[in-house]
Amino acid sequence: MAEIYQGKITITRVAGTKAASGNNTLIAAPAAGYRLVIKGWYVQNESATATTIVMANGTGESNYRYLAQNQGDGIGRVYEAFNEWRLTAATALILNLSGANSHGYWVEYWTEAV
Repeated sequence: MAEIYQGKITITRVAGTKAASGNNTLIAAPAAGYRLVIKGWYVQNESATATTIVMANGTGESNYRYLAQNQGDGIGRVYEAFNEWRLTAATALILNLSGANSHGYWVEYWTEAV
């Protein structure tokens, strides 16, 4: 789903579940010369097993880390206009899970030239 933001940007919304231990790509890396701009995101533990959630700028930089101790625990962020999370050029948005436990997520983003 997409909507117009700030009168000129089209936001894309994605949602789903991931359950693999380690790095899970939520949004694929854009082409060289472009980067992902994250407007908001949320991740929630859907399992009964404590899991560490890491939201990362590609496979290297871990930007947000949270221990979802119980089923239903989650973390997220919605950014104010002009203060969005801008990833490194040509880099994917990664969700790293400490165990193979189901987690739901949603992300709102757009792609911009660097």
